[in-house]
Amino acid sequence: SVQIKMVYHIPTLTTSTSNPYKVFDFFDGFEGTTLNSSIWSYSTGAVFSLASGELFIRKGSIYTTYPIFSSPKGLAYEAKVKYNTITEGYSGLMIADSPGTQPNNNGRNALSYIMTEGSTSIFYHNITIWGADGTGIGYNISGSIITYSTGIFYIIGFKYNSTVGVEYYVNDIEENILNKIKWTGTWNDNVYLFLGYFTGQNADAFNCDDIYVDWVRVRKVASIEPTVTVGSEESYKLGSIQPGNVVVLRINAAINSGTRYEVIIVTKDGSKTIVNVIGR
Repeated sequence: SVQIKMVYHIPTLTTSTSNPYKVFDFFDGFEGTTLNSSIWSYSTGAVFSLASGELFIRKGSIYTTYPIFSSPKGLAYEAKVKYNTITEGYSGLMIADSPGTQPNNNGRNALSYIMTEGSTSIFYHNITIWGADGTGIGYNISGSIITYSTGIFYIIGFKYNSTVGVEYYVNDIEENILNKIKWTGTWNDNVYLFLGYFTGQNADAFNCDDIYVDWVRVRKVASIEPTVTVGSEESYKLGSIQPGNVVVLRINAAINSGTRYEVIIVTKDGSKTIVNVIGR
């Protein structure tokens, strides 16, 4: 079968689309040996380093100094991460309406967390999800999404649709979904992003599960993010595009049997493959 899996939508073919800093609404690949100080701050006493294109956090948190968006809606927040430990917990990808939050959400923040849990938790050795709309203390949703293994990269994230609802997910590095959980709540306020310990600016030097972050990105949530099965025996997985490739999903026409899609794959050498499919 032909399987089309759209991970992000690039609307035009330009020479800049192989650059993730220009493709995504927000991106950091942590090149070099220092944080980009125009984007990031770090909690007092945080212990972290950058090497070989990865951010390593052992204590505390890094967080965006300023809001990166005025609302979380219509966006997907994702990071490629690997954990070295399983006992300290509270380490992952977070967004909130403030640069710092509090345990049990005592500050009544609107937020989403996807992070590990420590050895004292009922969710020990799990990646967990948390969400709050900011109307009260505590969380509107919490729970385990997956039991993780150390030394393996995962893509963790959550996406807010344009109206009501958030989907949390953990994928493998080929963008195959390992698990996902939906929450019907939402919020509409400034967005700060954290990595490492879950309280951002308030994380100080708290221990967290040692986390390597290969990249963090924010992308628009496409109105249609299909998995389509039609035709015969060829497979295209657009979630594993090679660097330098440009991919466009173009909706040609709505027809009775579904929507006609034209997928264009352009490689670095300029060769082009066009796949036409029909799906719902």
